[in-house]
Amino acid sequence: MTNDFDRKAIAKSLRAMRAKHGADSDIGHRCSNLIEQLKHYPTLPAENRLIMRKSIAKSVEELAKLSQP
Repeated sequence: MTNDFDRKAIAKSLRAMRAKHGADSDIGHRCSNLIEQLKHYPTLPAENRLIMRKSIAKSVEELAKLSQP
């Protein structure tokens, strides 16, 4: 199974969002967490990827809530 997303492009967007909102902001923290999660995801054993996917989904959900106007 292959990924249908470009981790490098997503990480670049997350870094830009973190820079815009500040690394010490709640948004910046979520961006940093997601960048690290995406970085390590491919190196995980298959059984740990499900746990990581849940963690990534939670971080994305939190980031979406924080970035709403």
